[in-house]
Formats: sequence, structure tokens, C-alpha cells
Amino acid sequence: MKKTLRRDKQRQLYALLQKPGERTPSQISKDLGIHVATFYRWKELFVQQVPQLKQSAHVIPMRRGDDIKSEVSTIEKFKEIPTVSSYVANQEINKSFHFINHLFKVCNASNTHPDKLSESLESAKQAYLEFEALFKQSNPNVTTENYRKAMRKFLTYSGITIPARDKILSGSTDSKGDYARVYLSLPEIDTVSKRVGEEAGSEYRDLFLIHHEVFARPKTMLHWRPSLEVRNADVDGKSYEFGETSMFEKKQNKHYDKVVIEPVALKLLSDYSGKRIVEDDDDVYERKYARALRAAYDEIGKMDNGFDYQKGEEGWLYKNRPIYSIRHSSAITWLYRTAFDASLVARMGWEKVDTLTQFYARTTASNMMQKGVCYYCNPPNVKQSLPLFCSPLHSLAWYNNGRVSK
Repeated sequence: MKKTLRRDKQRQLYALLQKPGERTPSQISKDLGIHVATFYRWKELFVQQVPQLKQSAHVIPMRRGDDIKSEVSTIEKFKEIPTVSSYVANQEINKSFHFINHLFKVCNASNTHPDKLSESLESAKQAYLEFEALFKQSNPNVTTENYRKAMRKFLTYSGITIPARDKILSGSTDSKGDYARVYLSLPEIDTVSKRVGEEAGSEYRDLFLIHHEVFARPKTMLHWRPSLEVRNADVDGKSYEFGETSMFEKKQNKHYDKVVIEPVALKLLSDYSGKRIVEDDDDVYERKYARALRAAYDEIGKMDNGFDYQKGEEGWLYKNRPIYSIRHSSAITWLYRTAFDASLVARMGWEKVDTLTQFYARTTASNMMQKGVCYYCNPPNVKQSLPLFCSPLHSLAWYNNGRVSK
């Protein structure tokens, strides 16, 4: 984005932030032609100079009218309620998400004062059910998971115990691993990399190939300055190179050590050692990378750019989370490289093994029958879309055109 255009959009955003409650961040972002992430990043810069703008939440009430309680009619009035302000302060002190905008919508939609929520679990459930009924009229295919989280956090703070398996205010996620089998085959990876290069430039092609090897989160991938240590491993009397690197995931506040075995990715990482792979700003990066990936996914038949997918369908992830799809695909690739050793793979990017296996790379019943298959030492007669190995070492040898010694 040119500097003059960026400044103009920033001025427009600053003016809009003076009018809280009129339009949502998504609507403002669409009108200005910027990514939602850019909206929040620019707003944060403004807040540093004008702290009052922090209160500009742009949360649109679900229910309006003369009968609505004044305290729950707008997000600004809602935040002034003593119970709410003390709750928010407590969560911020403990560096915990408070989901205050979601809590407001529950209270607004049900016309319920937050103090009424904390009277009893039954009262809270009744308010939530009223909210959910209204919400689903306008959003039939949108999850209410974050609204349940908001309720659970507020009620826990208020001293109300929620049963572990409560059916209304459940603590479980709405996602059941619908995208845990999303992956690209090796020929598809090659096609996607070429198309991304054509659409966004060679540096984005390089970014994709490295990204698919290290499965970082999108923002982490952009700002990462790789440092690579090349090592050697002996397999059947031959020596093969692999790489070791580390990435800091801000979301988890944790460093993860990565192993790089794909030869092209290893070579590229060496070339980019100590410098960013892509120098674009966040908003340009996300827009350019996502657009190129969608074009590539469309080309290989993973999605149709002209079709609107429902959440839960595989095409939805490719179209709506094109960059994040890479993390899913790489996770499955690594499971196949390690004979489905989820514990080993999880150490490279997830806090819990369950998170990996439920949401990113779920194995199937047929995987049990593939134990012992190895494209290096015990190749099957009928090949499948992803090569499978008995160990990371044999995977390393095969990716480097190694062949088992007879």
C-alpha cells in the first residue's frame, strides 16, 4: 500500500473511531479496503497516542428499543456497570481474555443486567438461551463458542460453579476436528508453490515451501528471521543433511524447535538465514499471500473461488483460512514422516498432543493398518497421496532420493 493511500485510510479510520457503536470492525475494514487485522493494529497505534480511543469498541447492539434496559443498551454504558468494570480489571490484571464484547451481546440480546446473570446458574442459562435464539436467526451457521466462553468466565469470576458437562454452557469447542484431515499431497505442494510464485512473486513461493515445512502461525512466519543449524544423519551408510531451527510463537509465549528435512526448504532456509523471507507489511502480506493461495487451491481443486462454503466443510478452511490451512497440511505431512508419532510432532508446535490430533492432524482407522509401511525400507505395492515412513530418518533418506541398501 502506498504511503499516501495508507495515510488517507488511517485518517478515515481515526475519524470513524470517534463514532463508537455505528459499524463493526469488519464493516469498517471492508469499507476502507483493509484487513481486519490491520484495523486492530492501526487502532492500537492510535490508542497509544489517544488512550480514550480504547473505549471505541464498535460493538453493535443486537436488541434496541424503548424497552431495553439503559445499562445494556450500548457497550459504553455496559462497561460502566461496577460489576462489569471490576470483572474486566480482574481479568486484565491476570492477563486473561475477558470477552467483554461477547458478554455485552448476551446481556443486550436477553435484556438482562449482568448482576442478574450472577444470581444463579439457572438465571444465567435462561439469559443465554434467549441470546442464542436471537443470534441464530441472523447467524444460522456461526458458532456461539466465544459467547459461552464469555459467560463461563464471568460466572466463574462471580463464584458460580458450572457443572463439567453442562449442556447449555458447555466448555467444549464447537469444532470437532472437521479440518483435521486437510492436507496437500507432494504434487499439490509443488503446484501450489508455483502458482503462489506466479501470483505473488518468488519470495512468496519460497515462503510457502518453508512454511509447509515448519507449520508456523501466519504472523510468526512473516516476522521470523531464520537461524539454521545444518546437521548430518547417517542412514544405511550414507550421510544426509537436515536442519534445526527455532521459532517463537507469541500466542503461546514459547519457543519451538523445528526439524527441516525437505531438501528445497532446507536450501531456502539457508539462503534466508538472518533475514525476513518477505518484507511486506502485515496487511499487504496477509492479503497477497491469501489471494495467491486461494488461486492455487482453486487450481488443484481444493476449493472453488465462486462458491460459498459452510463452516465445517473442507473447502471453507481453504477459502476462509488459506494461510492457516498450511499448518494443518504440514502437521499431517509430519505425522506420515514419523509413523503417526503425534507426541513427537506435537513437541515442534503444540502445547498438547490432544490439540494436534483433534484439530490439526487426526489419524484414521486405516492408519492402524499402515503401521510398518515405509516408502524407504518397506514400500507398498499401491502408493497413496502422501508417502509414509517408519521413522524420521528413513523419511530424510527418501526425500533425498535415498534407497535402502540390499
